[in-house]
Amino acid sequence: MDDEREVLLAIAHLINRFGYETVCTTETSQALMLLSLRRFDAIVTDLRLSMPSGGVFASQAAILAPDVPLIVVTGAGDLQEISDLLGDTRVEAILPKATLNGGLVKALARSVASGKDAREAGQGARLMADGLVRALALRDVETEAHSRRVSAWTLMLAQRLGVPKQDWLRAELGGLLHDIGKFGVPDAILRKPGTLTEDEWVEMRRHPLLGCTILSGIPALAGAVDIVRSHHERWDGAGYPDRLGGDDIPWHARIFALVDTYDALTCDRPYRKGRCHSAAIEVIRAEAARQFDPRVVEALLDTPEPEWLSVPRIFADGHASG
Repeated sequence: MDDEREVLLAIAHLINRFGYETVCTTETSQALMLLSLRRFDAIVTDLRLSMPSGGVFASQAAILAPDVPLIVVTGAGDLQEISDLLGDTRVEAILPKATLNGGLVKALARSVASGKDAREAGQGARLMADGLVRALALRDVETEAHSRRVSAWTLMLAQRLGVPKQDWLRAELGGLLHDIGKFGVPDAILRKPGTLTEDEWVEMRRHPLLGCTILSGIPALAGAVDIVRSHHERWDGAGYPDRLGGDDIPWHARIFALVDTYDALTCDRPYRKGRCHSAAIEVIRAEAARQFDPRVVEALLDTPEPEWLSVPRIFADGHASG
């Protein structure tokens, strides 16, 4: 990925000489579409792109392909500028364009070797999760885009909080499948346009346990169970289904609970318009140590706004952008 065609072709030619196949583009929108449709062994991108900035593109690439190593090539010589553009995005290597030859071949070899096993192990689970989310979307049309947004945000905060890389797939799958138990909720309740009765709420609140039942027969998706079961627990112990509190709530579920609430606050509903980003942040800040783990709230507050808001732009509109 480079917005200068001549540079792009030169780097692609160099990569091809090393024996790799390349897919090239000068358009960030096309690059993001490709990442959403295909799996790659590595991403090689310029740092400073005209639109959006290289830092934003790098973070979007990390959201769409979290287990694909990111190699940044740059003409920038200022380390502070490089740091500012990348933010907290994790990269395999940062290489100056002037001396690409040896460095790029080593970075590619290291990236492909280190990431291949992890990608192959996770791909089957992702395909199954994608299929289940698409099936659920046939009953609840808002579910798919919502699930993909909250999955991406959960992964983003898990990385920021230092969750080990081997656990990232659990965060991603749990976010995608958190509402899978709604398969067991009757249509009359799931699609009801008005307020649910108390008895209907009792039925709706069964969906975390129903989700665990569905996943219990699919070993590849077992990592999603923490979020599926516990995504409605609260830090103060007033949630459901197990009334867990504090550190008894699994890490991934604590992260997810926050991003699920953020998505609910910022999405438009038939009966209200979604709140802007800053208003949603204030609601979440007020619920620290009550509804949410304060450490997760702090991680959200520390996330640059453009990086956070890149997620709804990738997966759907319907959110406030400021």
